[in-house]
Amino acid sequence: MEQPTEHAQETGRFTGYRGHWPSLDAYAEAFAEDFGVTERLERLIPRDLRPFVRLDAVAFARAVGALDDVTVVPDATGVRIYDPPGRAND
Repeated sequence: MEQPTEHAQETGRFTGYRGHWPSLDAYAEAFAEDFGVTERLERLIPRDLRPFVRLDAVAFARAVGALDDVTVVPDATGVRIYDPPGRAND
């Protein structure tokens, strides 16, 4: 993923730019989707109950350690996510 040039000073401090999301919630939701949680819920929850079930994506991401393993940098349009210092992106 291309690193934004306006954040060159910041990207020098962090490694492994993962991307930009409109919010931490949006990042957590994308993580949960990539993890397959949404698909699993759709298979397990009866169709008539699905409108009443909502995944707390941030709590899920925290529980599996996904938010412990990143550096979150807020900006005016959302958050930029990096690997923590000293660790390259997988």
